Amino acid sequence: MRPSSFDEPTESLSLSLKFGLSASDAPCSPAVKAYHDALEHSITMTPPVTPRWTDELQTLCSQSRQIRETIDRRRINKHPITSLDAPGAVDDFYSHTLDWSDKNILAVALGDTAYLWNVTTRQVDTLVELGDGSVVSSLCWMEGGRYLAVGTDASDLHLWDVQKGKCVRGLRGHASKITATAVNRSIVTSGSEGGILFDSDLRVRQHRVFDRVGHQQGITGLAWSPDKTVLASGGNDNTVRLWDSRPEPRVLREHSASVRALAWAPRRNVLATGGGNGDNTIKIWNTAADPHVVDTIHTDSQVCSLQWGRHHDEILSTHGFHTNSVRLWKYPNNIQQCDIRSHSSRVLHSAVSPDGRTVCTLGGERLLFWDFWSMNNPTVRSKLSTVSHGTRAFNRGLEILP
Repeated sequence: MRPSSFDEPTESLSLSLKFGLSASDAPCSPAVKAYHDALEHSITMTPPVTPRWTDELQTLCSQSRQIRETIDRRRINKHPITSLDAPGAVDDFYSHTLDWSDKNILAVALGDTAYLWNVTTRQVDTLVELGDGSVVSSLCWMEGGRYLAVGTDASDLHLWDVQKGKCVRGLRGHASKITATAVNRSIVTSGSEGGILFDSDLRVRQHRVFDRVGHQQGITGLAWSPDKTVLASGGNDNTVRLWDSRPEPRVLREHSASVRALAWAPRRNVLATGGGNGDNTIKIWNTAADPHVVDTIHTDSQVCSLQWGRHHDEILSTHGFHTNSVRLWKYPNNIQQCDIRSHSSRVLHSAVSPDGRTVCTLGGERLLFWDFWSMNNPTVRSKLSTVSHGTRAFNRGLEILP
């Protein structure tokens, strides 16, 4: 006999109440019951997460956390540790008038005069005073820090012995302003506003030994690679050219404005270049057999100079129109670490101390020193922060500011 409705199993009644079914609609066959069992399971159970998606999400979160922790741990002093007054500094995009020697002596040109500041002794000396109406447009130390190559806007290029305080050789051949110089052992490479670029060998009487023909306009920047095998030259023709043992230079054409800022990374075959006003980008190049851009950092202002950190994976950039700022970028993530606007005009020049810890920037007639890479070392900081005001009166330049 078929049981009455009052004799139906309680689990059937429970299921009918759970799914809003009337007693007469309650499942009675095994197939219907199996269907409702599956439906109940699907409603009450959380669907499983795909393991691959979980792994990828965890990896992304971990990487984000690591980057954030790295930035948080890297405390950057955004205030200069020393400031020097530099009256007469020329605001000229087509000049390079700041360089730091291996012997810890900073050379800076202020108008027609080149000064030397001994960072160790805090002594300031005048090395060159032209006095003929021309101005110093380029400075570059020879390796070892005894000789300084000094170029002028009157097309003169001379080698000065800083120990003797006199000019020891003239290097003729240019017909326009010397805009950039770079040194490779006994070779001085010099570029001019007229686009002439050649090597001078100091070991021979006829010093002009090799002409580098290629740029269609003025030379705006020069930099030898750390191993001294490749020369990078930037031009007002918006190109960068790489000169090595090949018969013709390799041409990099990704910029849309003059390329003044050039910096080789400590690692092999990596070059950073900065574009001028209108381009406003920093490009990272792999300069191996087939040079190509591996990354681009978009800034909002003219890139004037670049420096690679030796103790941190960072790039320092200085800028002109319109921010006049000093910035640090984490490499290779290209995260901006800081944006400092302490200069009143374009920060055209920068130089790094021999130990790679301190940075000097020049802009708006002020030299500012930063301990970006001192690793919070109080000894390094104190070398510059305790400069004596007794060195104030050296003609009209390099006055210590309070």
